[in-house]
Amino acid sequence: GSNVLVADEGFSGVVIALGRDFRSSRFEDGRFMVGAGATLSSVVQDAFRRNLGGFEFAVGTPGTVGGALCMNAGSREEWIGERVVTVTTYRPGRGLLRRRGSEIDWGYRTSSFAPDEAILECELAAVPADPFQLRDRMESNLARRQQTQPLALPTCGSVFKNPEGASVGRLIDEAGLKGASVGGARVSDVHGNFIVNAGSA
Repeated sequence: GSNVLVADEGFSGVVIALGRDFRSSRFEDGRFMVGAGATLSSVVQDAFRRNLGGFEFAVGTPGTVGGALCMNAGSREEWIGERVVTVTTYRPGRGLLRRRGSEIDWGYRTSSFAPDEAILECELAAVPADPFQLRDRMESNLARRQQTQPLALPTCGSVFKNPEGASVGRLIDEAGLKGASVGGARVSDVHGNFIVNAGSA
C-alpha cells in the first residue's frame, strides 16, 4: 500500500515494484490507457485538464492506479471499478490476461483479482463535463477530505473497512480510542480510522 514501510524482519513473499514503463498514461478516443504504476492523482489531474469527469471522487487520493484497482478505491458513492473498460494483468502459469471491467467482481474495497495476479495496465472511461461544475466538485471533494482526514501527518490512509451499516471511525471514537498511541503511532484525533505517524513510528 501507499506510504507503508516493511518491518525490519522483512516480508515472507515476493514484492514487485513496477518500473518506469508501467507509469505511462495516454488519452485516446475518450479513454485513458494507464499503466498500473502511474499515480491515481496524475489521472485525476489529466482528466481535469481535458474537462473530463468521472474521477472527481479520487481527488487527493494517494497511491497508484494498480493499487486503486486491486482494492477498488473510491468514496461512499463512487469507485474506480466503475470506470474500468479493460484491464491487463499477468498471472503465473497463465501469462497475460486481458478482461473487460465487467468481468471483474468489484466490491467495497475489494476486487476479484487473484492474490498472485499482477495488474499491468487498464483502460479507464471518462465523461465530458462542464469545466466549472467539474472544478466545483473537485474542490468540494478535496475540502471535505481536508476537513475529515488527517492529511497534515504521515498516514497510510483508512486502516479498517467499515462493517455493514456502521462507521469504523465512529466506533473507535465511541470506544474512547481517538488519540490513543503506541510509541509514535497514534489514532488520529481527526478521524478514528486513521493511524498517524507522530514523528517516530
